Amino acid sequence: MKFLEKLWKKGCKSKQVKVIVIENSKMDDDAGRFQDQAQFFEGFSGLTALFHDWWEYRMASYHWGLSIFHGEEDLSQAHTDITFNAGREAKRYRLPDNYQPWVMRGEALVLLSQDQSGLQIYYPKKRILEQTPHTGLVGGLVCSPELPRIAIAKGAKNVQLIDLEGSLIAELPIRGPDSGRSPFLAWLKSGRHLLGISRSSNHYKPSLMVFDGKTGALLHSIDLNPEELVPYDHKKFSVIDRELGFPLLTSPNSGAMGRLLDDWDHIELENGHDILHLEIQRPVGELLSGARGPGPQDLGPNVHVERRKIKAQLIIPNVTSIFAKHRIAENMIESGLKSEALELCQEIYDSCLYDAESCTRSGDHSEASKAEREAERWYARIVKLKKFN
Repeated sequence: MKFLEKLWKKGCKSKQVKVIVIENSKMDDDAGRFQDQAQFFEGFSGLTALFHDWWEYRMASYHWGLSIFHGEEDLSQAHTDITFNAGREAKRYRLPDNYQPWVMRGEALVLLSQDQSGLQIYYPKKRILEQTPHTGLVGGLVCSPELPRIAIAKGAKNVQLIDLEGSLIAELPIRGPDSGRSPFLAWLKSGRHLLGISRSSNHYKPSLMVFDGKTGALLHSIDLNPEELVPYDHKKFSVIDRELGFPLLTSPNSGAMGRLLDDWDHIELENGHDILHLEIQRPVGELLSGARGPGPQDLGPNVHVERRKIKAQLIIPNVTSIFAKHRIAENMIESGLKSEALELCQEIYDSCLYDAESCTRSGDHSEASKAEREAERWYARIVKLKKFN
Protein backbone atom coordinates (compact mmCIF):
# COMPACT_ATOMS: atom_id res chain seq x y z
CA MET A 1 0.00 0.00 0.00
CA LYS A 2 2.89 2.39 0.70
CA PHE A 3 4.09 2.48 -2.91
CA LEU A 4 0.51 3.21 -4.00
CA GLU A 5 0.27 6.09 -1.53
CA LYS A 6 3.49 7.61 -2.87
CA LEU A 7 2.33 7.33 -6.46
CA TRP A 8 -1.10 8.72 -5.62
CA LYS A 9 0.48 11.92 -4.30
CA LYS A 10 2.08 12.39 -7.72
CA GLY A 11 -1.08 11.51 -9.64
CA CYS A 12 -3.69 13.98 -10.88
CA LYS A 13 -6.99 13.65 -12.67
CA SER A 14 -7.40 15.22 -16.10
CA LYS A 15 -9.83 18.14 -16.26
CA GLN A 16 -9.57 18.60 -20.03
CA VAL A 17 -11.55 16.91 -22.77
CA LYS A 18 -9.32 14.52 -24.70
CA VAL A 19 -9.69 14.05 -28.46
CA ILE A 20 -7.61 11.01 -29.42
CA VAL A 21 -7.23 10.20 -33.12
CA ILE A 22 -7.60 6.44 -33.50
CA GLU A 23 -7.84 6.29 -37.31
CA ASN A 24 -6.75 8.53 -40.20
CA SER A 25 -7.60 7.40 -43.73
CA LYS A 26 -8.21 8.59 -47.27
CA MET A 27 -11.83 8.66 -48.44
CA ASP A 28 -13.36 8.17 -51.82
CA ASP A 29 -15.71 10.89 -53.03
CA ASP A 30 -19.05 11.13 -51.24
CA ALA A 31 -21.09 9.96 -54.17
CA GLY A 32 -23.92 7.82 -52.91
CA ARG A 33 -24.15 9.47 -49.48
CA PHE A 34 -27.77 10.36 -50.17
CA GLN A 35 -30.08 7.44 -49.37
CA ASP A 36 -33.62 6.73 -50.54
CA GLN A 37 -34.64 5.99 -46.95
CA ALA A 38 -33.67 7.18 -43.49
CA GLN A 39 -34.51 5.10 -40.45
CA PHE A 40 -34.19 5.92 -36.77
CA PHE A 41 -34.41 3.00 -34.34
CA GLU A 42 -35.28 3.56 -30.67
CA GLY A 43 -33.86 0.75 -28.54
CA PHE A 44 -36.07 0.89 -25.46
CA SER A 45 -39.45 0.97 -27.19
CA GLY A 46 -38.33 -1.08 -30.19
CA LEU A 47 -39.93 1.47 -32.54
CA THR A 48 -38.41 2.60 -35.81
CA ALA A 49 -39.30 5.82 -37.63
CA LEU A 50 -38.76 5.13 -41.33
CA PHE A 51 -38.71 8.11 -43.70
CA HIS A 52 -39.27 7.24 -47.36
CA ASP A 53 -40.96 8.36 -50.61
CA TRP A 54 -38.97 11.57 -50.73
CA TRP A 55 -39.94 14.49 -52.94
CA GLU A 56 -37.32 17.03 -54.06
CA TYR A 57 -39.21 20.31 -53.72
CA ARG A 58 -36.13 22.31 -54.66
CA MET A 59 -32.55 21.43 -55.57
CA ALA A 60 -31.07 19.10 -52.90
CA SER A 61 -33.99 19.81 -50.51
CA TYR A 62 -36.43 17.03 -49.74
CA HIS A 63 -39.73 16.26 -48.06
CA TRP A 64 -40.24 12.72 -46.75
CA GLY A 65 -43.10 10.37 -45.97
CA LEU A 66 -43.08 8.54 -42.63
CA SER A 67 -43.92 5.00 -41.50
CA ILE A 68 -43.70 3.53 -37.98
CA PHE A 69 -42.45 -0.03 -37.40
CA HIS A 70 -41.99 -2.32 -34.42
CA GLY A 71 -39.49 -4.88 -35.61
CA GLU A 72 -40.84 -6.08 -38.97
CA GLU A 73 -44.42 -5.10 -38.15
CA ASP A 74 -45.73 -1.98 -39.91
CA LEU A 75 -47.75 0.04 -37.37
CA SER A 76 -48.45 2.95 -39.70
CA GLN A 77 -52.21 2.31 -39.79
CA ALA A 78 -52.30 2.80 -36.02
CA HIS A 79 -50.58 6.18 -36.30
CA THR A 80 -52.39 7.82 -39.20
CA ASP A 81 -52.05 11.32 -37.71
CA ILE A 82 -48.41 11.34 -38.76
CA THR A 83 -47.80 8.56 -41.27
CA PHE A 84 -47.65 8.75 -45.05
CA ASN A 85 -50.50 7.55 -47.27
CA ALA A 86 -50.22 8.20 -50.97
CA GLY A 87 -53.97 7.68 -51.37
CA ARG A 88 -54.88 10.88 -49.55
CA GLU A 89 -53.30 14.23 -48.87
CA ALA A 90 -49.72 13.18 -48.23
CA LYS A 91 -48.08 14.10 -44.95
CA ARG A 92 -44.41 14.84 -45.42
CA TYR A 93 -41.61 16.03 -43.19
CA ARG A 94 -38.18 17.61 -43.42
CA LEU A 95 -35.06 15.90 -42.12
CA PRO A 96 -32.79 18.54 -40.54
CA ASP A 97 -29.04 18.21 -40.03
CA ASN A 98 -27.86 15.70 -37.41
CA TYR A 99 -31.46 14.57 -36.92
CA GLN A 100 -32.11 12.53 -33.76
CA PRO A 101 -35.94 12.41 -33.49
CA TRP A 102 -36.68 10.17 -30.48
CA VAL A 103 -37.02 11.68 -26.98
CA MET A 104 -36.90 10.02 -23.56
CA ARG A 105 -36.54 6.36 -24.59
CA GLY A 106 -39.21 6.55 -27.25
CA GLU A 107 -41.81 8.46 -25.25
CA ALA A 108 -42.09 11.01 -28.06
CA LEU A 109 -41.10 11.56 -31.68
CA VAL A 110 -40.19 15.09 -32.79
CA LEU A 111 -41.11 16.00 -36.36
CA LEU A 112 -40.61 18.97 -38.67
CA SER A 113 -43.58 19.59 -40.93
CA GLN A 114 -42.93 20.30 -44.60
CA ASP A 115 -44.67 23.69 -44.49
CA GLN A 116 -42.44 25.04 -41.68
CA SER A 117 -45.51 25.41 -39.45
CA GLY A 118 -43.45 24.29 -36.48
CA LEU A 119 -42.05 21.45 -34.46
CA GLN A 120 -44.56 18.71 -33.80
CA ILE A 121 -44.35 16.31 -30.85
CA TYR A 122 -45.97 12.91 -31.33
CA TYR A 123 -46.57 10.53 -28.39
CA PRO A 124 -46.85 6.97 -29.83
CA LYS A 125 -48.41 5.36 -26.73
CA LYS A 126 -51.15 7.99 -26.47
CA ARG A 127 -51.28 8.59 -30.24
CA ILE A 128 -51.42 12.32 -29.57
CA LEU A 129 -49.84 14.92 -31.86
CA GLU A 130 -49.01 18.29 -30.30
CA GLN A 131 -47.77 21.52 -31.85
CA THR A 132 -44.99 23.66 -30.36
CA PRO A 133 -44.59 27.42 -30.84
CA HIS A 134 -41.35 26.98 -32.80
CA THR A 135 -42.00 27.87 -36.43
CA GLY A 136 -39.81 28.67 -39.40
CA LEU A 137 -36.73 26.98 -40.77
CA VAL A 138 -34.86 24.66 -38.40
CA GLY A 139 -31.42 23.67 -39.68
CA GLY A 140 -30.51 21.12 -37.01
CA LEU A 141 -32.51 19.10 -34.48
CA VAL A 142 -31.35 16.54 -31.92
CA CYS A 143 -33.42 15.03 -29.10
CA SER A 144 -32.14 13.63 -25.83
CA PRO A 145 -32.71 9.88 -25.42
CA GLU A 146 -32.92 10.35 -21.64
CA LEU A 147 -34.21 13.86 -20.89
CA PRO A 148 -37.25 15.90 -22.03
CA ARG A 149 -34.91 18.14 -24.01
CA ILE A 150 -34.48 19.13 -27.66
CA ALA A 151 -31.61 21.12 -29.15
CA ILE A 152 -32.46 23.07 -32.29
CA ALA A 153 -30.34 25.21 -34.61
CA LYS A 154 -32.12 28.07 -36.34
CA GLY A 155 -29.38 29.34 -38.57
CA ALA A 156 -25.69 29.64 -37.81
CA LYS A 157 -25.88 31.67 -34.59
CA ASN A 158 -29.18 30.69 -32.97
CA VAL A 159 -28.97 27.39 -31.09
CA GLN A 160 -31.55 26.73 -28.39
CA LEU A 161 -32.23 24.07 -25.78
CA ILE A 162 -35.98 23.64 -25.29
CA ASP A 163 -38.34 21.28 -23.47
CA LEU A 164 -41.20 19.23 -24.94
CA GLU A 165 -43.61 22.16 -24.57
CA GLY A 166 -41.29 24.30 -26.67
CA SER A 167 -40.26 26.50 -23.73
CA LEU A 168 -36.74 27.91 -23.89
CA ILE A 169 -34.26 26.39 -21.42
CA ALA A 170 -31.09 28.09 -22.66
CA GLU A 171 -29.46 29.85 -25.58
CA LEU A 172 -26.29 27.93 -26.46
CA PRO A 173 -23.11 29.73 -27.61
CA ILE A 174 -22.46 27.42 -30.58
CA ARG A 175 -21.67 29.16 -33.87
CA GLY A 176 -22.01 28.10 -37.46
CA PRO A 177 -19.84 29.42 -40.32
CA ASP A 178 -20.36 32.75 -42.05
CA SER A 179 -22.12 30.90 -44.87
CA GLY A 180 -25.05 30.22 -42.51
CA ARG A 181 -24.54 26.46 -42.24
CA SER A 182 -25.78 24.98 -38.98
CA PRO A 183 -23.28 23.91 -36.32
CA PHE A 184 -22.99 20.24 -35.46
CA LEU A 185 -25.15 18.95 -32.59
CA ALA A 186 -25.46 15.48 -31.01
CA TRP A 187 -26.26 13.89 -27.68
CA LEU A 188 -23.44 11.91 -26.11
CA LYS A 189 -23.74 8.28 -25.04
CA SER A 190 -24.94 9.32 -21.58
CA GLY A 191 -28.03 10.90 -23.14
CA ARG A 192 -27.66 13.69 -20.59
CA HIS A 193 -24.90 15.74 -22.19
CA LEU A 194 -25.09 17.69 -25.44
CA LEU A 195 -22.15 17.95 -27.82
CA GLY A 196 -21.81 21.00 -30.05
CA ILE A 197 -19.12 21.76 -32.62
CA SER A 198 -18.79 25.33 -33.80
CA ARG A 199 -17.81 25.80 -37.42
CA SER A 200 -14.89 27.82 -38.69
CA SER A 201 -15.13 31.39 -39.96
CA ASN A 202 -12.76 34.23 -40.72
CA HIS A 203 -12.64 35.03 -37.02
CA TYR A 204 -12.37 31.73 -35.15
CA LYS A 205 -11.40 28.07 -35.46
CA PRO A 206 -13.76 25.14 -34.90
CA SER A 207 -14.35 24.32 -31.26
CA LEU A 208 -15.93 21.45 -29.34
CA MET A 209 -18.33 22.19 -26.49
CA VAL A 210 -20.10 19.96 -23.98
CA PHE A 211 -23.27 21.15 -22.24
CA ASP A 212 -25.34 19.92 -19.34
CA GLY A 213 -28.41 18.53 -21.07
CA LYS A 214 -30.83 19.56 -18.35
CA THR A 215 -29.80 23.20 -17.83
CA GLY A 216 -27.74 24.05 -20.92
CA ALA A 217 -24.75 25.04 -18.76
CA LEU A 218 -21.42 24.92 -20.60
CA LEU A 219 -19.21 22.24 -19.02
CA HIS A 220 -16.25 22.06 -21.39
CA SER A 221 -14.90 23.93 -24.40
CA ILE A 222 -11.76 23.10 -26.39
CA ASP A 223 -10.38 23.84 -29.84
CA LEU A 224 -11.05 21.24 -32.51
CA ASN A 225 -8.52 22.61 -34.94
CA PRO A 226 -8.25 20.57 -38.19
CA GLU A 227 -4.70 21.80 -38.67
CA GLU A 228 -3.64 20.01 -35.48
CA LEU A 229 -5.69 16.83 -35.88
CA VAL A 230 -4.98 16.37 -39.61
CA PRO A 231 -1.65 18.21 -40.08
CA TYR A 232 -0.41 19.56 -43.41
CA ASP A 233 1.99 22.27 -44.58
CA HIS A 234 -0.28 25.16 -43.66
CA LYS A 235 2.34 27.81 -44.37
CA LYS A 236 2.97 26.53 -47.89
CA PHE A 237 -0.73 26.43 -48.78
CA SER A 238 -1.69 29.66 -47.03
CA VAL A 239 -1.63 31.32 -50.48
CA ILE A 240 -4.77 29.38 -51.44
CA ASP A 241 -7.67 31.85 -51.54
CA ARG A 242 -10.23 30.91 -48.90
CA GLU A 243 -13.07 33.09 -50.22
CA LEU A 244 -13.00 33.40 -54.03
CA GLY A 245 -13.22 30.78 -56.73
CA PHE A 246 -12.79 27.03 -56.37
CA PRO A 247 -9.04 26.47 -55.92
CA LEU A 248 -9.34 22.99 -54.35
CA LEU A 249 -9.39 20.55 -57.26
CA THR A 250 -11.48 17.62 -56.02
CA SER A 251 -11.58 15.91 -59.45
CA PRO A 252 -10.59 16.69 -63.05
CA ASN A 253 -13.91 18.48 -63.58
CA SER A 254 -14.81 20.01 -60.23
CA GLY A 255 -13.41 22.22 -57.52
CA ALA A 256 -14.24 23.44 -54.03
CA MET A 257 -13.78 26.63 -52.03
CA GLY A 258 -10.46 27.12 -50.26
CA ARG A 259 -12.07 27.50 -46.84
CA LEU A 260 -12.59 23.71 -46.76
CA LEU A 261 -8.93 23.41 -45.80
CA ASP A 262 -9.82 25.07 -42.49
CA ASP A 263 -13.17 23.56 -41.55
CA TRP A 264 -14.58 20.08 -41.10
CA ASP A 265 -16.43 19.11 -44.25
CA HIS A 266 -18.61 16.45 -42.61
CA ILE A 267 -19.14 15.44 -38.96
CA GLU A 268 -20.85 12.44 -37.38
CA LEU A 269 -20.93 10.97 -33.88
CA GLU A 270 -20.75 7.18 -33.70
CA ASN A 271 -23.71 6.01 -31.64
CA GLY A 272 -22.91 4.46 -28.29
CA HIS A 273 -19.16 5.07 -28.36
CA ASP A 274 -18.63 8.86 -28.31
CA ILE A 275 -16.35 8.57 -31.35
CA LEU A 276 -16.31 11.50 -33.76
CA HIS A 277 -16.03 10.92 -37.51
CA LEU A 278 -14.51 14.04 -39.06
CA GLU A 279 -13.81 14.70 -42.74
CA ILE A 280 -11.69 17.42 -44.30
CA GLN A 281 -9.89 18.28 -47.56
CA ARG A 282 -6.09 18.09 -47.67
CA PRO A 283 -3.63 19.12 -50.43
CA VAL A 284 -1.99 16.49 -52.62
CA GLY A 285 1.06 17.47 -54.64
CA GLU A 286 2.37 20.94 -55.47
CA LEU A 287 0.69 24.30 -55.96
CA LEU A 288 -0.62 24.93 -59.47
CA SER A 289 -1.39 28.22 -61.19
CA GLY A 290 -4.67 29.45 -62.60
CA ALA A 291 -7.46 28.77 -60.10
CA ARG A 292 -11.02 28.63 -61.37
CA GLY A 293 -12.99 31.81 -60.87
CA PRO A 294 -16.26 33.45 -61.89
CA GLY A 295 -14.50 35.31 -64.71
CA PRO A 296 -11.36 35.17 -66.85
CA GLN A 297 -9.16 36.75 -64.16
CA ASP A 298 -6.47 34.69 -62.46
CA LEU A 299 -7.53 34.08 -58.85
CA GLY A 300 -4.20 32.69 -57.77
CA PRO A 301 -2.85 29.19 -57.20
CA ASN A 302 -4.85 26.02 -56.83
CA VAL A 303 -4.05 22.49 -55.70
CA HIS A 304 -5.35 18.95 -56.04
CA VAL A 305 -6.93 17.69 -52.81
CA GLU A 306 -8.14 14.45 -51.28
CA ARG A 307 -10.75 13.91 -48.62
CA ARG A 308 -9.35 12.63 -45.33
CA LYS A 309 -11.41 11.03 -42.58
CA ILE A 310 -10.37 10.63 -38.97
CA LYS A 311 -12.03 8.81 -36.11
CA ALA A 312 -11.44 10.52 -32.79
CA GLN A 313 -12.32 9.03 -29.40
CA LEU A 314 -13.74 11.58 -26.95
CA ILE A 315 -12.90 11.25 -23.26
CA ILE A 316 -14.79 13.83 -21.24
CA PRO A 317 -14.20 14.53 -17.52
CA ASN A 318 -17.22 13.67 -15.35
CA VAL A 319 -19.03 12.30 -18.41
CA THR A 320 -17.02 9.33 -19.70
CA SER A 321 -17.38 6.54 -17.14
CA ILE A 322 -14.40 4.69 -15.71
CA PHE A 323 -15.76 1.48 -17.28
CA ALA A 324 -15.79 3.16 -20.69
CA LYS A 325 -12.21 4.32 -20.12
CA HIS A 326 -11.17 0.74 -19.37
CA ARG A 327 -12.71 -0.43 -22.65
CA ILE A 328 -11.19 2.44 -24.64
CA ALA A 329 -7.71 1.86 -23.21
CA GLU A 330 -7.85 -1.87 -23.90
CA ASN A 331 -9.01 -1.23 -27.49
CA MET A 332 -6.16 1.22 -28.02
CA ILE A 333 -3.59 -1.25 -26.75
CA GLU A 334 -4.99 -3.99 -29.00
CA SER A 335 -4.90 -1.58 -31.98
CA GLY A 336 -1.25 -0.72 -31.38
CA LEU A 337 -1.95 2.86 -30.22
CA LYS A 338 0.45 2.48 -27.32
CA SER A 339 1.49 6.10 -26.85
CA GLU A 340 -2.14 7.23 -26.93
CA ALA A 341 -3.10 4.49 -24.46
CA LEU A 342 -0.33 5.35 -22.00
CA GLU A 343 -1.85 8.63 -20.81
CA LEU A 344 -5.29 7.09 -20.46
CA CYS A 345 -3.90 4.12 -18.50
CA GLN A 346 -2.22 6.59 -16.16
CA GLU A 347 -5.55 8.34 -15.65
CA ILE A 348 -7.32 5.04 -14.91
CA TYR A 349 -4.52 4.11 -12.53
CA ASP A 350 -4.91 7.43 -10.71
CA SER A 351 -8.63 6.81 -10.42
CA CYS A 352 -8.04 3.37 -8.89
CA LEU A 353 -5.63 4.88 -6.36
CA TYR A 354 -8.18 7.52 -5.49
CA ASP A 355 -10.84 4.84 -4.94
CA ALA A 356 -8.48 2.79 -2.78
CA GLU A 357 -7.64 5.81 -0.66
CA SER A 358 -11.30 6.80 -0.27
CA CYS A 359 -12.38 3.28 0.72
CA THR A 360 -9.56 2.99 3.23
CA ARG A 361 -10.55 6.25 4.89
CA SER A 362 -14.20 5.16 5.07
CA GLY A 363 -13.23 1.82 6.61
CA ASP A 364 -14.34 -0.30 3.63
CA HIS A 365 -11.18 -2.41 3.49
CA SER A 366 -12.66 -5.04 1.16
CA GLU A 367 -13.38 -2.48 -1.57
CA ALA A 368 -10.04 -0.82 -0.89
CA SER A 369 -8.26 -4.10 -1.57
CA LYS A 370 -10.14 -4.52 -4.86
CA ALA A 371 -9.16 -0.99 -5.93
CA GLU A 372 -5.55 -1.65 -4.97
CA ARG A 373 -5.44 -4.83 -7.07
CA GLU A 374 -6.96 -2.97 -9.99
CA ALA A 375 -4.39 -0.19 -9.57
CA GLU A 376 -1.57 -2.73 -9.58
CA ARG A 377 -2.97 -4.25 -12.79
CA TRP A 378 -2.99 -0.91 -14.56
CA TYR A 379 0.42 -0.01 -13.13
CA ALA A 380 1.83 -3.15 -14.75
CA ARG A 381 0.33 -2.07 -18.07
CA ILE A 382 1.86 1.39 -17.70
CA VAL A 383 5.30 -0.10 -17.09
CA LYS A 384 4.93 -2.35 -20.13
CA LEU A 385 3.73 0.51 -22.36
CA LYS A 386 6.64 2.73 -21.31
CA LYS A 387 9.08 0.09 -22.53
CA PHE A 388 7.65 0.49 -26.04
CA ASN A 389 7.76 4.33 -26.03
